[in-house]
Amino acid sequence: ASADLISVMRDSLRLGEASGGAFDVSVQPLWDVYAAHYSARPDSATGPEERAIAEALARVDYRRIALDGSTIRLTQKGMGVTLNGIAQGYITDRVADMLRDAGFEHVVAELGEIRAIGDHPEGRPWRMGIKDPAEPTQVARMVEIVNEAVAVSGGYGSRFDAEGKNHHIFDPRSGRSAARYLDVTVIGPRA
Repeated sequence: ASADLISVMRDSLRLGEASGGAFDVSVQPLWDVYAAHYSARPDSATGPEERAIAEALARVDYRRIALDGSTIRLTQKGMGVTLNGIAQGYITDRVADMLRDAGFEHVVAELGEIRAIGDHPEGRPWRMGIKDPAEPTQVARMVEIVNEAVAVSGGYGSRFDAEGKNHHIFDPRSGRSAARYLDVTVIGPRA
């Protein structure tokens, strides 16, 4: 694997550990089960059967991803990885770092997540609109950043059903779509 992929995977495993498994890049089998279910039953309101979810969950566990030098190995047959929860921020940071290193002083890089280098050329913070998770075509709140990044995750991003009850942010403990928060915004030094 490339150095970038190894770096992303190393960060993914570290975040899996730090979050007690709440962040788990090995949830791809759950995505596959939900996608197959809704492809066959687009009007379903309940989601996949418990048995199908349990079978997928048996293949979800970031601790079964082995890194050895430039090799990434999934240690159980049928495992899969999605980097959707981390790769956009990583790519945003790489591009922002390249622009900063090339001498750019006022930059907003947006490649799935947002990172600002410096302030706005008018001498003020950069202003970012955060979508309303209940009405994603509307802005719910504004944030101001200078030399910071903004990362947002919300179930509205990829919905399986019309209501959005079943979406792409999975709870790796239950196998169901996370439902505690409509979205989460993190502001920090890197995306």
